[in-house]
Amino acid sequence: MKKILFYARDPGAANCIIPVYEKVKKNKRFQTLLSGKDFALNLYKNENLPFLDIAKKIKIFNKKNVKEFLRNSKIDVVVSGVGSTDITDRIIGCVFLYPRSAAKKTRI
Repeated sequence: MKKILFYARDPGAANCIIPVYEKVKKNKRFQTLLSGKDFALNLYKNENLPFLDIAKKIKIFNKKNVKEFLRNSKIDVVVSGVGSTDITDRIIGCVFLYPRSAAKKTRI
């Protein structure tokens, strides 16, 4: 079973990933984890969705800590809503873009 991490920080990104998250979580082939921080959390709460406040799990957002979080959480795929000025989504998202990224080293 593949484990998918959904991440958003701002409300616009959360509005984009929530419908995808809700559709995917119904599929028994996937285990889903909705995560976010800051503004997205309010939207998750309003929708009564279970979520992980990622800022409580990763205290300092850098590639090393993200790599450790992804490995320890056994994440196979990351779905990230981007568009904020915060770099968290870029650090998590970079796992698919750069050869030496956290995901590459984690074998995602």
